[in-house]
Amino acid sequence: MTRTAQVLPLLLCGVPYALGLALVPTVLSWSLDALFPSGDGIGRDLALLAGAVVCVSAGLLLLTALLRGSGVTRPTTAAGFLTAAAVAAWIQTAVTDHVAPVVPWSVGTWVAAALTAAVVAVVLAATDGRRPWILVCVLVGLLLLRAGAEGVIGAQIHDRTLRATEATYAAYPHDIAVLDDPAWEAVGTRLTEAGHAFTITYEDGSGRRVVLTSAPAEFFLGGRPDPLRYGCDAGSTTCEESRGVVLLASDSDGTDAPDLARTELASGFYAELATAPLAPDELLSADELLLLSDRIEVDEDGDREALARDVMAHHDW
Repeated sequence: MTRTAQVLPLLLCGVPYALGLALVPTVLSWSLDALFPSGDGIGRDLALLAGAVVCVSAGLLLLTALLRGSGVTRPTTAAGFLTAAAVAAWIQTAVTDHVAPVVPWSVGTWVAAALTAAVVAVVLAATDGRRPWILVCVLVGLLLLRAGAEGVIGAQIHDRTLRATEATYAAYPHDIAVLDDPAWEAVGTRLTEAGHAFTITYEDGSGRRVVLTSAPAEFFLGGRPDPLRYGCDAGSTTCEESRGVVLLASDSDGTDAPDLARTELASGFYAELATAPLAPDELLSADELLLLSDRIEVDEDGDREALARDVMAHHDW
């Protein structure tokens, strides 16, 4: 079989094979979720590693047989490099996710595996598999090219998103309240009440979250006449007042209603701090919420660029 004729079976077998192999970590992860519901632990990691080794080994044997049957010269070498192309694609994705958890833009494991396998297939046909060092250089070059592309494009997307976020915050026409506590980081923001109430989500080192909402009186809670005590007349809600802070807590077991702490930071300017647990064991107690409300203050410095940078550091791309 001529070198030109080998390109077709290498592409037809190698590219779909690389795509299928790139699916292995995802499929194994879904399968292991039923056995390891907690989602972590060394047992799950070992099972994932063992499953990946079995799948890669089985795939390598199958691809070798297919290439041999197609008349490709040196089918074992070709299958080995096509397997390396697919494995390298998802290993690079895993390493990138571990080193840089927030990646604004990525080629994606499937696309990277398919493109890498296609290039490797062409090089295999051109060299007849006689110069493995060329294939190694091609694989390394493609890995570096992907890393560089993701880094450059990702940085551009991050910068544009940051500029847009800063512009949105700068255009907000009212004061905002912030949580002046180094243990809590701003991880998200949004505008409510038709763009007149500013909400910041904070998270501490243990993963607990609170939501701080602030607005002028005419927009806070829709402009209620007595915003601090709004909701106190609900049957399952108790209200306590301490040092100008009104704490609203639900007495009903199993309710999803968050505890709230409201305060008037300045004349006609209000803030509300609410618990926002991601899990039941991450819920702040009413006393903790009351103490944390003492750290709420008006952002007099107006450093909304710093707030935008903090939020962007936790942006979910």
